[in-house]
Amino acid sequence: MVAVAATLTTLSAPAYACNIPKSYYKHVSCTANSAYFLAVKDSGAPVDLIDSKGKRVVDLSRYSQVDVFQLNEGLLPVQRGGKVGYVTMSGREVVPAIYDVMIGDALTKGWARPANDNRIIVKKQGNFGIIDGNNKVILSFSSDYQTISDYESGSAKVVKNDGSVIWLDENARKIAPPKKQQANSSQPSANTNMGTAVNTAKRNAASNNARPSNKSATSKSTSTGNNSRNTPLNTPLNTPSNAVRAEVWQTAKRDGKWGFVSHNDVPMINFAFDEVTPFSEGLAGVKIDNKWGFVDLSGQLVIPFRFEDVGVNRTKTSTYKGVPAFTFKNGKAWIGNLKDGSKLCINTKGNNIQCDS
Repeated sequence: MVAVAATLTTLSAPAYACNIPKSYYKHVSCTANSAYFLAVKDSGAPVDLIDSKGKRVVDLSRYSQVDVFQLNEGLLPVQRGGKVGYVTMSGREVVPAIYDVMIGDALTKGWARPANDNRIIVKKQGNFGIIDGNNKVILSFSSDYQTISDYESGSAKVVKNDGSVIWLDENARKIAPPKKQQANSSQPSANTNMGTAVNTAKRNAASNNARPSNKSATSKSTSTGNNSRNTPLNTPLNTPSNAVRAEVWQTAKRDGKWGFVSHNDVPMINFAFDEVTPFSEGLAGVKIDNKWGFVDLSGQLVIPFRFEDVGVNRTKTSTYKGVPAFTFKNGKAWIGNLKDGSKLCINTKGNNIQCDS
């Protein structure tokens, strides 16, 4: 299963209307930079970064994922082997793929941070740190940091685990808060702001899910083209949409395999599964051969393929307390009924728990 899991991939959804160039590539989408576009395979795996003339700029075929909405200062976040690195527009990997995927941090829109002021916020072995565009460590990695903001005008805010806040200059030296921050000292604390960001993302996701759509899962399963040209969003040109970034990917089927797409049909997680369930509480059930596991919105396999169909009794229409199998509600998902009649439930970490608790 290891080789299969390595094929999982995600793409950032186009968050604005753009003029996609003519090229021989079948699937092309926008990026954060209007001069560059992303070409992908039918499965959603990255192929090339191309320019406005449709010519290849960077070969991305050796990477499992790229985040084109974090493309900034000529550096593009990429993933290889489940680790994050950065490549230049000449295709040079100036930051090797050795850093953690950043999932769950309220200040990270996706799984990597963009470069700002030639500084990049990264995580290593679960700890935050700061590097420059040549992979020089500016702030050593420490478990003391809850999060670090992206640099703006030469400074970054660090929130420690005890709730205290410090400000750093571009050389990671402590400085006084910027004047505009002092002027806003009456605003909520950093921890409160982070909580607000999470709540805002949840409200945006709910808004997206409530948006009327004429596309059914069946119509999506037959689509192989890029619809971003025909589905402009109500956002300014070249301005990423927080609502799109917060949306929950939808199930879709292509070439006999299931995967996940954005609301405008852009592949977000590879079409590599024999069966899938819709996302619930940030996780979706996915099946390969006779075993089920769970992926998160980044496409990472977070609960291994360990639930076999032959080990439980249920059907596609079976429910427990009105909730289908492999669907999380209040941190619990029903898998099915064991042969002795007992029910099998798990929590979001994949651990077995009592269904009736």
